[in-house]
Amino acid sequence: MIETPLVYEQIDSFNTRPSNPLQPKSDSIEKQRLFVVKDTAHKSAAFLGFLFEKNQIIKSKKSNIHNVIDIAYGSGNLTSHILLDNEIDFDKVVFNDKNLETSNKDIINNFEDKAEISAFDFLDSRQFNFDEKFDFVIFNPQTGGKSNYPEGDSKLTATHVINVDDDIEAYLTKQGIDTSNLEITRPSTTEILIESTELSKTDLGDLLKNIKIFDYQDVFYKGKTAATKGGTVSNVVKFRDTFDKVFDENGILVFLGDESLFKTLFGDFNYVLNYWINGKKTDKNIFVAAKTDTRLSICYEKSGNGFLEIPNCEKTTETAEVEGDLDELDGNIKDLMKKLFTTAEDDDIVTTPKEAENKEKDDQKEPKEPFIIKKDEIGNLSYPYKNILLKGVPGTGKSRLINNLITNKLGLDARQDNVLRVNIHSASSNADMMQGIGIATSAGQISYHEKQGLILNHIHKAIEYPFQPFVIVLEEIQENSLNQLIGDLIYLIEDEKRTDIAQVIETLGDTFESIEDFLEQLNVQYFVKVPYLVSTETRYRKLVIPNNLYFFCTSNYRDDKKIIEDNLLRRFDLIEIYPTYEGVIKETEVAQFLEAMNKSILKHFDKREIHPDRFMIGHASWINAKDEQTFCRALLKAITEFKDIREIEYSDIKPVLDDLKDLPFGLKTQRYTEGGLPNHY
Repeated sequence: MIETPLVYEQIDSFNTRPSNPLQPKSDSIEKQRLFVVKDTAHKSAAFLGFLFEKNQIIKSKKSNIHNVIDIAYGSGNLTSHILLDNEIDFDKVVFNDKNLETSNKDIINNFEDKAEISAFDFLDSRQFNFDEKFDFVIFNPQTGGKSNYPEGDSKLTATHVINVDDDIEAYLTKQGIDTSNLEITRPSTTEILIESTELSKTDLGDLLKNIKIFDYQDVFYKGKTAATKGGTVSNVVKFRDTFDKVFDENGILVFLGDESLFKTLFGDFNYVLNYWINGKKTDKNIFVAAKTDTRLSICYEKSGNGFLEIPNCEKTTETAEVEGDLDELDGNIKDLMKKLFTTAEDDDIVTTPKEAENKEKDDQKEPKEPFIIKKDEIGNLSYPYKNILLKGVPGTGKSRLINNLITNKLGLDARQDNVLRVNIHSASSNADMMQGIGIATSAGQISYHEKQGLILNHIHKAIEYPFQPFVIVLEEIQENSLNQLIGDLIYLIEDEKRTDIAQVIETLGDTFESIEDFLEQLNVQYFVKVPYLVSTETRYRKLVIPNNLYFFCTSNYRDDKKIIEDNLLRRFDLIEIYPTYEGVIKETEVAQFLEAMNKSILKHFDKREIHPDRFMIGHASWINAKDEQTFCRALLKAITEFKDIREIEYSDIKPVLDDLKDLPFGLKTQRYTEGGLPNHY
């Protein structure tokens, strides 16, 4: 069974690493390489879940999903969420990316024996020689950020593609073009060659200038004097040659990108469902498409816990600008414009599109929606331990235990919006967690605005929904100083200093101009002052920690630095987590081996270390060791960790290995070389 939380933890850990290991403060991998972020992956998966439940055609195809391929997987975040959030019973998933060295190669370990990794270039169909076609294809091409990550550029751009039911001869005839003096051949599956013994190549170009790609074949011309045809196959056609080779015509396509590129690459899909992830047609959106006899195109946007159809896909904040003066228009057109832009209150008022746009900008300056404290009840708030720190060596199941607490004690889904999971790393900053300053430019002018961090935003959510548990999970807190990251919160997270929002609203009410207004009205003993960053005034605003907010942290006990500050230890319930053997590791002899190995580590490192238990080996890598190969892989990983991470030489760990006489699966100790590696590796 695939452990879903572990999959997401591995992806999050990969995505949030510094893109340049030598520069800890470099952009995270997901930002540098434009990989799919958690929020986008979660929303996309939720939209698929909505379609699987509500749309008969997509629903009927779900049960036939067996083979899945992500053509450019990057971190694998999008595909993992779509498959696992929706509990799709697939047989095989292929994660493909030609830039494999910069992609999340470890993702294959999360899917047991159901996953494969390939490094094929999707612009070269010859590389895709699978025995079967795929009934679920996912594609998220990079189309920007070339200066940061040029090797990730998909080299795909929107262009005009003709998709009709006719062949090209019939199409040309319908366009009024005489084909009697044209010879049309197909040198390959990706090319159409149009030749003429009477017309020059230039004349052919003028005659057929609007026909560049027809039915995903490049159209080339050869005139009466041309020795050879010119041009090369376009990237759009190269991609479609690959796509048609792998896609099952009865399957589902999922595309994450902009509308113009979707229409370029998949214009022959007549059943298209489109979710505006950020509520805008012009942003990168998720498209779910199929080839059916039914023609349908529907756009959706988020509405509460569901999705709402957008009639004719016409809702947009952009307004077209009409050039020229209204009085100079033709009379009939002028009358039509009056009808389109006349208000109900005054039939004589004509608002041009430009005026309408200016009015919209003015309307945006009106006060925001009031802040209303919601009384929806979800989960369980009776769990008494608000601050928990799990501390132990890697691989002891700390993150899994947190997921169990969230599910079994708080009654939440560990993936839902009430849970914020942050992987702390050396490049994390207070601006990321609490608040910072954003910079924007418009018409050559620079403006500054406050940027709310992940944790501060989650605190506000917990205040808004006081009858639900909210969780902040801080993973790997040993990687940075929490005093620097969330120093404002340290004072407030103690139980007696938290604020009972549910009790407060009994006297104050539940509707306010803004959350700042609500916090200002709170008459509480414990709060901290948070400055306004973009202001010349010396004003402050209040910050409280609601008592429905839980802080769960993990720390890997594996280095000499005293990273966890004393003021944190006083405010957290500290739980030491140690390796577990019986009942967790499937093979009894593997469990006995690991237990013996850890006892030997404690014995031999006791003389050189104050805390030898920090060198123990966690059980996570050994859980599924079921034969000689998987056991050796786990042992190799442990030895490599000693050498490369803990900087322990093999001569120091050799006495530990010498104690281990009984190896699982009939292995003999002489099978290991002086370098500590199995001979057959």
